[in-house]
Amino acid sequence: MHAYLSILYIALSVLLLAQPRAGVCAIGSGDLLLNENFNQTLNESIWSFDLGDGCDQGLCQWGNGEQQVYTRANVEANANGNLRIVARYEGGKWTSGRISTKGKFTFKYGRVDVRAKLPTADGMFPAIWMMPQHSTYGTWPDSGEIDIAEYQSAWTKDKRVSLQSLHFKKQHGGSAMSFNTKCDPSDWHIYTVMWSPDFIKFMRDNIYIGSYIRPKDATPASWPYNQEFYLILNLAVEPEWGSRARPEGDVHAMEVDWIRVNERLDASALFCHYPNCPLL
Repeated sequence: MHAYLSILYIALSVLLLAQPRAGVCAIGSGDLLLNENFNQTLNESIWSFDLGDGCDQGLCQWGNGEQQVYTRANVEANANGNLRIVARYEGGKWTSGRISTKGKFTFKYGRVDVRAKLPTADGMFPAIWMMPQHSTYGTWPDSGEIDIAEYQSAWTKDKRVSLQSLHFKKQHGGSAMSFNTKCDPSDWHIYTVMWSPDFIKFMRDNIYIGSYIRPKDATPASWPYNQEFYLILNLAVEPEWGSRARPEGDVHAMEVDWIRVNERLDASALFCHYPNCPLL
């Protein structure tokens, strides 16, 4: 009898563990690695501020000829339960905010979901993106970049699109592998990246946008995505490759409601934690 009960207990335990928890993505062994709701002061055990004009990092004007100087004051956590990164024009100059998890939270493979709304005013360049913790294959773009969501309102209006992109040695900058969607980024959207050893897939609001499959003859020049990456959130102003249109108004903000990062996934065990999400 005791043996029977033990077997029954083990079977029930396995069955319960196999069920996806509500609100958590059941992707392989997909434990929730990061669950950031921004409903308290900014957690500086996870996030760091990038400050100034980038010159102290060897990236004056942040490598793009951007006009803003980053300050702590422009990052507002727990703003009605959201993170707000605010660009302000005061005293003839722009200030804004940028935070990252560099050196504090990194991961390799998994699923990233971000609920955010992005400013669309002339000259604004909001970005939610990822960079490698170490430049394993060389400086940008050789070690890769993953753009979860960008809106390039620094361009003239006829060129503006919402972007989810990849940059690597063979394709970067204006030739980056970009998946463009027509949507109003000033509304709330959920932007998703699924990253495995064999593919990177993008979704917006549970709709499949595009994917990049690791080439069979992959080298670091075509697939540098086998290393730890970290998250970056920032709002830039008037990069040099944009239209240089003076933004209307003196205050603009990007908002992030939450970020979820789930553990590594694989192509044969892909499930979604949102209703009606397509299996890719």
